[in-house]
Amino acid sequence: MARQALHAWRVTFSQPVSNAPVVVTAPFPPDLAARLERVGVDDMIAPSPA
Repeated sequence: MARQALHAWRVTFSQPVSNAPVVVTAPFPPDLAARLERVGVDDMIAPSPA
């Protein structure tokens, strides 16, 4: 892999005005998901958001 393997699949924070929780999710990029599967940690791959 020609880059750092950094990814947050979920980030949660409070909306500054309403203080409501905001949850943002994103699947792993394809190259990182493939690498995780190759090394046997594919159970860490978060499902794609519905």
